[in-house]
Amino acid sequence: MSAGRSAFLAILLLAGSAALTWAGDVPGAKSAEAPKLDAFGDPLPTGAYARFGTIRLRQDAQAVAFPIGHARPVTQIRISPNGRYVCSADSESSDVVMWDVSSGRAVRRFKGFQYSQRIDLSPDGKLVAAAFGNSARIWETATGREVFNKPESDQIICLGMHFLGDSQRLAMSFCTRNITIFDCKTREFVNEFQTPGEFPARERFALSSDGRLLAITSRFTPVENPDAAISGIIVWDVVSRRALHHIDFYDGNSFSSALSRDCRTLATWGNDGMIRLWELSTGQQRMAIKDGPNPREESWLSQSFAFSADGATFASIGSDRMSVDLWDLASGTKLGALKGHQKPINMVQFTPDGRRLLTCSDDTTILGWDMTRPEWQPRTLSSKLGDTELARHWERLRNVKVDEAHRSKWALAGDPAKTIPFLRERFQAPRSLRVETIRAWIADLDAAQYSVRERASRQLLDHVDQAGLELRAVLKSTTSAEVRRRINQILASVENGVPDPDHLRELRAVEVLEQIANAEARELLRSLARSANSARTGLDAAESLKRLEQRPP
Repeated sequence: MSAGRSAFLAILLLAGSAALTWAGDVPGAKSAEAPKLDAFGDPLPTGAYARFGTIRLRQDAQAVAFPIGHARPVTQIRISPNGRYVCSADSESSDVVMWDVSSGRAVRRFKGFQYSQRIDLSPDGKLVAAAFGNSARIWETATGREVFNKPESDQIICLGMHFLGDSQRLAMSFCTRNITIFDCKTREFVNEFQTPGEFPARERFALSSDGRLLAITSRFTPVENPDAAISGIIVWDVVSRRALHHIDFYDGNSFSSALSRDCRTLATWGNDGMIRLWELSTGQQRMAIKDGPNPREESWLSQSFAFSADGATFASIGSDRMSVDLWDLASGTKLGALKGHQKPINMVQFTPDGRRLLTCSDDTTILGWDMTRPEWQPRTLSSKLGDTELARHWERLRNVKVDEAHRSKWALAGDPAKTIPFLRERFQAPRSLRVETIRAWIADLDAAQYSVRERASRQLLDHVDQAGLELRAVLKSTTSAEVRRRINQILASVENGVPDPDHLRELRAVEVLEQIANAEARELLRSLARSANSARTGLDAAESLKRLEQRPP
């Protein structure tokens, strides 16, 4: 090795040790206190609080594994559920790197495959997984100890991978028709979620933040029109293994998708460059963003967009792929653009509290952005609604024109003082039902006598608005095939299909209350969760409350 090269590597390693001990700054501090330089003395772009790694590594063509980050394009990032750590992988090396999100400091390195096509963190934050082909490796995040290694048996591409909600199963997609569920304990493939018969293999799928919903993207080319590709989304309930929603659209190939945290909106990006936001309950388009990233041949590597935790902000890679656009979903306007990467961006992801956004790039680095800056805050539509306006927006919530209903949702959320009393008057008073009664009916689902099982099913169906949470809990734990079958039938009657206009309005009103999220809104949601005008509304209100309880203050 030449003396010059040795000196260069020595400098990098010294810089690396500095990176490993740098504490950094915390987003949310005053702009005057924000760091101007990264740990290596290079300037940070406006709005960035940390650079994970350094752009200097990409100058050395022979760099392979440095303790300070990646030497090749960073293609994957995954943030832990508590928002404290992020794991990353690049396009050529075997390493998966774990970083401290607040400081940008590398804290652990996992040795993976030749390179990792996909990585993911478990919902409990205890495991990190990497996939190459149809093989997988899993490590403990706390110790770095490898706890699972499944050798590769086929040279196929892993196009998607997510831990399910129990942190013990992995959902993986390959160049095949189905999404396969992999049990990390038994090291066996245990289940498959199939795309429809007319849809051939597709690459991408999205998992909800609670691990309950799985959205599978598919496509096929009609024989009568080879130039037109039909894309579709199927949304599955992972626990019950039921298909809940179908969305079909003619926009060419759909490269990727993402579910909002509240599981009400699905974003898709197609080869026409359009990003579309879909309402899951109706399968209709809420809005479209026209200047998404330009399609590219290797686009399957990218997660091109992300929802903030509260669903008010949407981040998407810009058309030039060198910046990230921030969108205010209330008004449909652009809040601004994050610029600072020196090469194309591959992925964007919000932290669970929505206060930071991380982006990874071909320039070998990750940038952390401070989303508490005033200029990047969503402009919640604030207005003083009179009785006439309240009535008009209430009527629009039952509208099949989803874009109008979407605008009315945000208008109502913009005037909590008027909206909450208005909505309270339009929901029925709660009806009490003892939890012991619900549990007794559920126990009777496995009774020896057929008539007892049938009577229990009818009672639970009539009161599923209050029994829904208990039914879901039993569905996760029961070993009885009869109980599972009957619960699935009860829940399917509530969740499948497009609700009628009155029930649809109630579901959208619950969404308004979750967006407002103040004490009065939460109290009304609690009332609805106990008993609502419809079973589906009660279940939705209960899920809204659960998410609000998990939302940081």
